[in-house]
Amino acid sequence: MKKNGFLIVSLLVAALVVAGCYSKPMVYDSSVPLEKSCTLEIGNGEIRTFNGKKTFWADKAVIIPAGTHTLGIYNFEKRETKIEYGQVTMTYTFLPEHTYSIFAPIEGGIINGRIIDHAIFNIDLVPDPTSPDASRIEGKWKITDGKTTNEFTFAKNEYARFINGNYFSRGFIEINRNSVSMNVAAFYNSKKGTWDVLKGSLSGGNLTYNGTSWFLGKYELQKVE
Repeated sequence: MKKNGFLIVSLLVAALVVAGCYSKPMVYDSSVPLEKSCTLEIGNGEIRTFNGKKTFWADKAVIIPAGTHTLGIYNFEKRETKIEYGQVTMTYTFLPEHTYSIFAPIEGGIINGRIIDHAIFNIDLVPDPTSPDASRIEGKWKITDGKTTNEFTFAKNEYARFINGNYFSRGFIEINRNSVSMNVAAFYNSKKGTWDVLKGSLSGGNLTYNGTSWFLGKYELQKVE
């Protein structure tokens, strides 16, 4: 893979640090058959409550019964001192035999909860600019420096990135006026043909709008469709 101004090789290095394997999953309720259960992979953050009951699940995989559950997700940052951001509560319907990543990204000084069903990575993103839920940047775009072509698909709050026609990463976007932050959720493992879902939040770059065009760094995005 060739290095250029807008393909940050450090993303791959960071992916190796952030992605990884969990130890043997903890089973929350052994009376529930596995075919009626699902797996939570807890990345950055901790699950402090599960359906109102106190827990302390961090950096591990937990097998829980499928169905609708309420999670209390907590996170903090450690700089010179420990900065606590509190807890966010999320209610979600979990499907049998699915695997989910649980994140608590801190964005703009606010803790946010994010639950990602790994099954979404098996479905290609299809933008719909006519949808009332469409984002400002909904659609397909590309940039090139003459050596490498980066293509982006934006659909609602998700994005996919391709390099020279091949999948590279998938993730989510945060839109704030004239900027779009891309947050990586998974990198594509071309050798295995699978997605490596990250255990934490990782920036995939920021897009800016100058009033007429979108840019990634100094490179202007060209609308494909």
